[in-house]
Amino acid sequence: MSTPESRLALLTCPLDQNSVGTAWLYRLPEKVDGAWFALRDRYYGTTGSKVNLPYAGLLTVLRASGHTSASLHPPSKENPPRYLALSRELDANHLRNVIALWEQALLLTPREDITLNYPSELADLISSVQPEQVALWDHIRRGDTCVDAKGWVFDAANWNLTQKLAGTPLEVDGCKISLRADTENNLLAWEAEHLWQSTWQAARPTRTRTLFPTTSRLSHTLRGARSAWLAPKASTGQRVLPLGFKRVGGSSGAGIGAPS
Repeated sequence: MSTPESRLALLTCPLDQNSVGTAWLYRLPEKVDGAWFALRDRYYGTTGSKVNLPYAGLLTVLRASGHTSASLHPPSKENPPRYLALSRELDANHLRNVIALWEQALLLTPREDITLNYPSELADLISSVQPEQVALWDHIRRGDTCVDAKGWVFDAANWNLTQKLAGTPLEVDGCKISLRADTENNLLAWEAEHLWQSTWQAARPTRTRTLFPTTSRLSHTLRGARSAWLAPKASTGQRVLPLGFKRVGGSSGAGIGAPS
């Protein structure tokens, strides 16, 4: 977005070594590159697709079956993963089975032919690695104005912070709501009494007409933005940008009219 401003202000949260926590890091050997490339070639030959390997599927199975958070780095076509980070150490056989099943699924193996005894160089290499529990703080490069780290470090810090937040109920309107993290580290409320039990029509019987104008028509410097909020400089009660409403094409929708 092109604006005359020269500074960008962001809302941040101070973190320390205890906040970001630890992770179990699998440093994959160099020869794992060949196994990744070999699997990708077979995947291309089977599906005809030239896209990158669907690493997200492997990570989802690891999270769901191993009750762990997982991250691979780097997840690119030119540079296949050399790091696997988990929130807890997995049994080597469990890890091998997950990778072997994922590989067979990629190669469109018929369901009746899928087996845990499937020969997989990739599964053997990764499951043979002895993981190391590392402090994420030690893998963060701190500069004068910003921090930098590999993708798996940010992923691991994210899931650690999510678990910390889930450990304390959220108090809203006198209610204590327990939050649980899903496989994508989103915090969700599962208790039925805290879920929406009505319909919008019943809860809001009177219709309130609102308008969300396109910000590109309000300012040349906001043409790249999708949303904007206008706030008064003083609590005068005056509307900052008064707009009139008119029906569009005879429908019940509202459009932007001339300023009132």
